Amino acid sequence: MRHPRRLGARWRSLSAPVRWAGGLVAGLVAVRLLLAAMGYATGGGGPEGPPLSSYATTPGGLAAYAELLRDEGSPVTRLRSSLDEARLDPGATVVLLGPDRVGEAEAGALREFLATGGRLIAGGPGPGWLRRVIPGAPGWSPAGMPDAVPLAPVGEVDEVRRVRTDGRGSWTAGGVALPLLGGEGTVASVASVGLGRAVLLADASMLTNRRLGDADNAAFGLAAAGQGRPVLFAEEAHGYGAATGLGALPTRWRFALGGLVAATLVGMWAMGRRLGPPEGAGRELGRPRHAYADAQGINLSRTRSPEEAIAPLKAAAQARLRTRAGLGPSAGGEALRSAAERLG
Repeated sequence: MRHPRRLGARWRSLSAPVRWAGGLVAGLVAVRLLLAAMGYATGGGGPEGPPLSSYATTPGGLAAYAELLRDEGSPVTRLRSSLDEARLDPGATVVLLGPDRVGEAEAGALREFLATGGRLIAGGPGPGWLRRVIPGAPGWSPAGMPDAVPLAPVGEVDEVRRVRTDGRGSWTAGGVALPLLGGEGTVASVASVGLGRAVLLADASMLTNRRLGDADNAAFGLAAAGQGRPVLFAEEAHGYGAATGLGALPTRWRFALGGLVAATLVGMWAMGRRLGPPEGAGRELGRPRHAYADAQGINLSRTRSPEEAIAPLKAAAQARLRTRAGLGPSAGGEALRSAAERLG
């Protein structure tokens, strides 16, 4: 059995292209994991935080809005369970902007929350799910407006003169909601649902990190949430669930860990001994030394007795032939010649 080589020796024995490729893969995986770990250390946000998430510090995130609410006296909670599993206090405000999905059970929980006095800030691009929460909610259009002004004398716009957006969405005419902000169209509406109130944003960019400091966007964000009310950011809809273990990691981090495992396996394969043909039962001898054999032939020819020189070889060959042909020890002459022709 062959003894394994030390790791360093194996690595040095690899060809230069293999070592270069292995080092490149390992370096890329290490950098990717470092960036993911930095994002996890800041609570899941960072350069790759999902849009309209209160964890994200990217231009399209809501981390600044969450911090503003907290600084102004509103307790802020990031809700990482589904809305139908959480206890929604009617005295609180739920922020649900740009969710990936909203199931029927969660829509029912929001309807009950609003009916008992809760406050909701909802919307974002393509919010078809809103009509499951608020029957008669306005339709959404991708046409937007960078500047919007108050359209109704209600409390949410008392301190607002103008807001700025990315111009990426508006509400179509109709529905049960009252137009709140807009111009040629409507970018924000408000609807009373039971004892509660819902502020509907067709273009939620006015509350993002990039836009919160523009015009009166911050003042509108505070008024929409309700002064001093606890605010719950629904983060399960952005991929931050309440799972434990590896399941608690966002998908991009699980891909990074999978890449690390794959790189490790590739490295082990690259540094390991390649599979070859099976070993023989006996020790494999080296190639014949032709010069030595030629010298022995010359010496034998000088004896001028070639028959005596090759007699042992002939005897050994005839013995092997008798064994293979099943002949007795006394067989010779014609019997050996016939056996040799038959066996090739």
